[in-house]
Amino acid sequence: MYKVFIYNKPIFFLETSEVSALPRGTKTFVCENAEDRESLLSLHRNMDISNPVYVVNANLKELMKLFFQGHKKIEAAGGIVENNQKEILFIERLGYWDLPKGKVEKNEELKEAAVREIEEECGIVGPVIQKKLLKTFHTYSAKGKKYFKITHWYLLKYDGNDILLPQEEEGITEVRWVDPRNMMEQLSRTYNSILDVLDFYMQEWED
Repeated sequence: MYKVFIYNKPIFFLETSEVSALPRGTKTFVCENAEDRESLLSLHRNMDISNPVYVVNANLKELMKLFFQGHKKIEAAGGIVENNQKEILFIERLGYWDLPKGKVEKNEELKEAAVREIEEECGIVGPVIQKKLLKTFHTYSAKGKKYFKITHWYLLKYDGNDILLPQEEEGITEVRWVDPRNMMEQLSRTYNSILDVLDFYMQEWED
């Protein structure tokens, strides 16, 4: 099953064989052609985030190919960076709080891209990857083109004391260390896909 954010709202894609694992009463929709896709996108736009759309097909790979035809795939990498005080690094960009991440360059390893993007966007040097966290999926449009973005998230540790420097040419206006127990400001102005990453991290942090 894939969870993809479209218009900042989740839509779930799953094979027919996975339906039985859903909570009882979950409403699902079959998608087999372009007409089905357009109907489901219209439905999705008008549904509340607490009541997401579940899209089903016998072949998950073919379902994703059908639903996102015309989208260019983009690979990105980034992470949650912890310092010695267990604070985590946030960036503010275009009025939203976000986690540092960016596009993977040609022939670049995912881990290398995550470290590079964090260093460039935040002004720190030498964050060290601890482990892989998860992947998130979302779509967006830019300059008349559609994109399907896969972001690979890592947990990193940072032991330095570099002055935080936002990468202004990328629209970043602030970089801040935040205590996970006191991040209501960030949670109130962020993307739903980022909330998923933070929720995944906090489950481990609280353990």
